[in-house]
Amino acid sequence: MTEYIQAAMRNARYDELSTGGWFGALPQFHAVMAWGATEEACHQALQADLESAIEEALRNQRRLPQLAGVETPTLNHLVNS
Repeated sequence: MTEYIQAAMRNARYDELSTGGWFGALPQFHAVMAWGATEEACHQALQADLESAIEEALRNQRRLPQLAGVETPTLNHLVNS
C-alpha cells in the first residue's frame, strides 16, 4: 500500500493561497484535499486524507483509481498492514 500512496502523492497539486497558507488536492481522488499553514503541513494533511480515503474505499468495496506501474490496493492490503 505504501507504494500506491507514494505514487498518488506524486500527482498532488498545491496552490499558495492569497490569504495565507496552502491548499492541496489529488485530482484523481474525489474529495481528497487539504489545507495547511505551510506547503509541508498541507502535504502531510493531504497524505493523511488520502490514507483515510483509501481505507474507506476498501472497507466499502469501492474501486480505487489505477496508477501507472503500481498495484492497486485491495482489502487484503488493509487487513495485512
